[in-house]
Amino acid sequence: MSYTREVSHFRCLVGLVGLEPTTSCSQSTRATKLRHSPSRTQGNSVRCVVTDAKASPPGQGRSLTSIWQARMTSVTRSGYVRPMELQGETLARIERYESLSRREKSELGRGLRRLGHSYGEIMDLIPVKKSTLATWCRDIELTEEQTAAITARSRETAKVPDTQRRRRAEVVEIRRMARSRFEDLRNDPVWVAGTVLYWGEGGKTRNDLKLANSDPRALRLFVHWTRKYLNPEADFSIQLHLHEGNDEVAARDFWRREIGLPEANFFKSYIKPHGTGHRKNRLPQGVCSVKVRRCSDAWHVAMEWVDVLADQLGLGSAGN
Repeated sequence: MSYTREVSHFRCLVGLVGLEPTTSCSQSTRATKLRHSPSRTQGNSVRCVVTDAKASPPGQGRSLTSIWQARMTSVTRSGYVRPMELQGETLARIERYESLSRREKSELGRGLRRLGHSYGEIMDLIPVKKSTLATWCRDIELTEEQTAAITARSRETAKVPDTQRRRRAEVVEIRRMARSRFEDLRNDPVWVAGTVLYWGEGGKTRNDLKLANSDPRALRLFVHWTRKYLNPEADFSIQLHLHEGNDEVAARDFWRREIGLPEANFFKSYIKPHGTGHRKNRLPQGVCSVKVRRCSDAWHVAMEWVDVLADQLGLGSAGN
């Protein structure tokens, strides 16, 4: 049978050969699999003829027209280039999805998957989470032709929006401003000392402004440099690297006092297990790592200062 429905300003003649409804017998799952198998559904795809004529959609409530119009809207929004290939009973079950039982909903999702639709296309038609859909369809394997068709459709879709574009632009501006401050800071010995210290001992992992050392004076310089040039309100946390047998409580008290961060939070200490026993120069207070919290922008500033200082010294960029 066929229906004529208006989609946007076109009229589509859609040939609909319906899937059989799900059965309630004890062999429901097996019977449904047989009915929905690719060999049974092959050739039952939508046949669409587009003309310039308009037709008034019959029916009441949420008709097939509204389904197709919603689908075509979704096509434009999500980037799909053509409507899904659907069948009569499938469309009817989509229309009354909310009234279906849990088993019927899963069978509908599985039926759409067997027809060769991607998870994204199915989620445009029925309100289901991807994780739930993946659970429903975990045992369904698409044919090579179906997989190739999904790939081809994906290539035709609009490009995914670049959600990080704004942040990259911010980083470029942050680094530009940091470089512009060099002329005012180059003759400041504290700035130069702190930048060189961070160059040699500071963390190079992206957005991770920290410094580890066994000398409290180096850590005090790092804290002072950070608060003076990067962020006066900087918040710090501490982590200790200790040997087995070190007094962790005493070590924490020592570093709090020596660095001048009495209120700093401590991460869980790393305790190095007992080794071969050949090493004799164990540090009684271990190594202390001081990290700046919420430091993404400050890390980019610090790394730009390292780069501009290296350029001024004629040392080139990192890795050269």
